Amino acid sequence: MTASLPVQKHLPLKDPTFRPTCGLDGAKHVLDLNEDYILDLIAGKQIRFAWNIGLGKDRREIRILRASIDHYMAHGSKPDGLTEDAVFALLLPPGFQSKLDPRHPDRTYLTNGEIQRSLNCVSDHVLHLVESGDLALEPKTDYGRGPNNAARITVVSFKAFLQSRRLK
Repeated sequence: MTASLPVQKHLPLKDPTFRPTCGLDGAKHVLDLNEDYILDLIAGKQIRFAWNIGLGKDRREIRILRASIDHYMAHGSKPDGLTEDAVFALLLPPGFQSKLDPRHPDRTYLTNGEIQRSLNCVSDHVLHLVESGDLALEPKTDYGRGPNNAARITVVSFKAFLQSRRLK
């Protein structure tokens, strides 16, 4: 008689490592620099990809691409060579590029949870960006609380938001 081994089932959970951006506090911790110095690195384009995701122009909520921080740590002020399209791909959930395939035209949106993880912010912040008009919902959709009620935000509006909020 042979003993059968238990089969481990795969649970398709969200990728907990998908946090491509960090706030100033995270950057201060990793770089061991103060906030003003990090803002100077951004202004001097030594850290090239950062955004102000705050509500309105007066509220500052900085997010920095972790790949930009990693590059600065490894190479200093040497240019990173990242294009805006490559950076946008880093901000999309793992596997999302394949979902933009013409064979899957129904997936032209991101959920508020996916944007929340991308921007490393709370879900309410993403919904406030929708309510303020900074991000746009898919046509004929709405959102609410609870499972299966996530906001469907157009990829086009997310990209436009990032382009308009990039710190240069």
